[in-house]
Amino acid sequence: SSFINWYINQNIQQESKAMATSGFTFVTSGKKRDTFKGPATVKHFTYLQGFDQFSNGMENLTTEVSESKARLFPLVDLIDTPGLTDGHLSYPYPVNDILVWLADRADLILVFFDPHGQALCERTMTIVAHLHQTNTRRVV
Repeated sequence: SSFINWYINQNIQQESKAMATSGFTFVTSGKKRDTFKGPATVKHFTYLQGFDQFSNGMENLTTEVSESKARLFPLVDLIDTPGLTDGHLSYPYPVNDILVWLADRADLILVFFDPHGQALCERTMTIVAHLHQTNTRRVV
């Protein structure tokens, strides 16, 4: 979230020491600020056809449109995904499966670790290892 806000030079995503992103948010460039949910996101990003296969996935899918022209933002779409933790937190959707599915459709995968150490958990490391094996040239 903080990278996206920095990159587009706008506070569009919530930032916090606690896990602030609970769903999957696509951040894209547009002529005016807008937000739309599930089916509208799939309609806008046609490569998401099939996302509805994930239980409760559509209810946790959002697009944020920003008019920012910072850096090369008009040329890229960014995806903010939930922070991953182990333990008692359960997700209302198959988070691991969705992350792998989205990674298969991405041109570049940027992995950011929580600077407070909460992301260095088994779930995060398992996903990163899988992405590295299946998408070696696209993982940064």
